Amino acid sequence: IELEMELDEEEWGWDKENGWFAPSEEIRFMHAEDVGDNEEAIVETIQKLKEIISDCFLSVQGNGSITGLYSLDDLFCLLNSVGKLEDATTVQDMIKEVFKEFPDSSLRKQLDAGISELIEGKTKQALETFSDIVAAEPSYGEAWNKKATVHYMLGERAAAIEASNKALETDPRNFQALAGIGLVEMDALNDKEAITAFQRCL
Repeated sequence: IELEMELDEEEWGWDKENGWFAPSEEIRFMHAEDVGDNEEAIVETIQKLKEIISDCFLSVQGNGSITGLYSLDDLFCLLNSVGKLEDATTVQDMIKEVFKEFPDSSLRKQLDAGISELIEGKTKQALETFSDIVAAEPSYGEAWNKKATVHYMLGERAAAIEASNKALETDPRNFQALAGIGLVEMDALNDKEAITAFQRCL
């Protein structure tokens, strides 16, 4: 039997009993085969999948190793050209995920931890987490954006706008940061500034 792929000895092993090359449990899991209760294999496989997805998002940013993918510019062009709200929402959600990704995986995990804290209502703890991230890496735009969100939730309008502007310094197209500025200005009854921010967001 000819195989249409090269066998990676670390992922495939010779099954002496059956007389064939057998895939590892990680590969079986990736292809939706039952690997039983082998928690270690499941965890390793999920980690590999996360690394692949991360590389895809980083490549869209222009920082990854995968070629032939849409660029962030392409996604924004697509967002402007779609005719259905459902399609626009899908593209918008993809852009949001791309914004979240960062080359330093430990900071990316920290961002996820902060988001979880925010969802759980641990607002001040989330603010501390996002503040630690931007202190370690001021170029992480999405961490600034999340920090702005927390400031807004705490009623700290000036700090929210400052953090949103920091996010925009890393990417002026961060529509979430622009929308955040619009909400802050609207709450402050600064209609002109709110309209300007919302128009830029659109």
